Amino acid sequence: MASNTVFRMGVAAGVSLRTGAIEQVTPRDAELLWLSRRMPTDQFLLFGFDGPGPDRTALPAFVADRVAGVGDLRLRLAEVPGGLDYPYWVPRIAPAVDVLEHELAPPSWPTLLAMVGGLLASRVDPRSVPWRLHVFREVAGVPECVGPATVVVLQITHALADGRRASAIARALFGPPGAAARLPRAPSRPRMAARAAVRTPARQLATIALGVQALRAYRRFGEPAAAVDAPLSPLNRPTSDPAHIAATIVCPVAALRVPGCTVTTTVLAAVGPILQECWPAHSQWAAEVTVAARVPGPARNNFRNVGIDLRIDELDAGRRRQAIGSALRAAAQPPEHPLRRAQQRVRRVLPAPVLRREVAAYPLDQVPPTVTGNTVVSSVHRGPADLRLGAAPVRFTAGFPALSPVMGLTHGIYGLGDTVAVGLHARAGLVDLEWYADRLRATLLGAR
Repeated sequence: MASNTVFRMGVAAGVSLRTGAIEQVTPRDAELLWLSRRMPTDQFLLFGFDGPGPDRTALPAFVADRVAGVGDLRLRLAEVPGGLDYPYWVPRIAPAVDVLEHELAPPSWPTLLAMVGGLLASRVDPRSVPWRLHVFREVAGVPECVGPATVVVLQITHALADGRRASAIARALFGPPGAAARLPRAPSRPRMAARAAVRTPARQLATIALGVQALRAYRRFGEPAAAVDAPLSPLNRPTSDPAHIAATIVCPVAALRVPGCTVTTTVLAAVGPILQECWPAHSQWAAEVTVAARVPGPARNNFRNVGIDLRIDELDAGRRRQAIGSALRAAAQPPEHPLRRAQQRVRRVLPAPVLRREVAAYPLDQVPPTVTGNTVVSSVHRGPADLRLGAAPVRFTAGFPALSPVMGLTHGIYGLGDTVAVGLHARAGLVDLEWYADRLRATLLGAR
């Protein structure tokens, strides 16, 4: 059981509103924006603070003071008249913070995770509130915390930030106060329309020219071979139960460090055999892994997903980790296939109405014959454990990558200081997530 109290507050008094250049949403970010209107894609960054932090009346002012120095948290989305061009990020003057206090009954870690599972199906509206702070107080049994803890969850639209940028935003929010942020300038609606009238025809011509180049690349080089082509698993089939569930594994990072392996590789090597335990008849397991990828231009989302075979055929854990690590390093390299590069150039110049229609037509419920990953594994290190909520120090951080209609289980790996947390997000009824978390925890802690 839970009840909610919402606090909204403007920017801290005396903060100047400094503006810089106009910032238009890039095609890469717009794709995530419009996809979020069809399925939940928001990011949820969880932080466990050991202690009470500011009380209910003081917390909104505390957050507003921090937000004053975090430009990304003072923005909202402004649509172009008629949807003729990509939207703009403009200053969100008031209210500048959105804090939602949750009452848990009982105020325990399992109750909180159940509540977070429900939140994972929600989404913010970036046209008014592109982020929200969820607060849970006096929570008992929080990992790494000595007494009753305060847990906060930063919910943020993916169009505003990828995993690394969202982590930097959270560090600015819970770190020392910063100087007043410079915000993008807000163009008037007539100027938006005028820019669209010039930019859209230019984008159409560029799309045609680059499309011809892509066609030539296809005729000459063909389609790039898929790195992984895994058979569908029960995790990749839509279910009738819309509920989301969450679990976490929190442990010292030293426990997951295996010589010659990254923590991400260690987790990947552990996941495959456990999935095989759940579904013994399945012949191959693969993961869709998020890797950094610099997108040309000012895109806020700089990542791509690669398929990694989890090598359940390799029974020796050490050799499995080595094979997965080698595959991950190779897949993380920028794509070199000429057709892939040509297609990326086309997508960077697509007119907004074309991309919007394309996203609206994505066959999200259509089950493909094969997949590049049966599950998702995303990994972000969020820096040293020097964050605070008032006087309460941070102990760990977690997160829960989004699901899709054909992706029913995801894993998020998040480091902070000397701890690492694996956040699990699943669709209810697909897997016993408590059992799965216990099994994965035991496997990870025994990896060395």
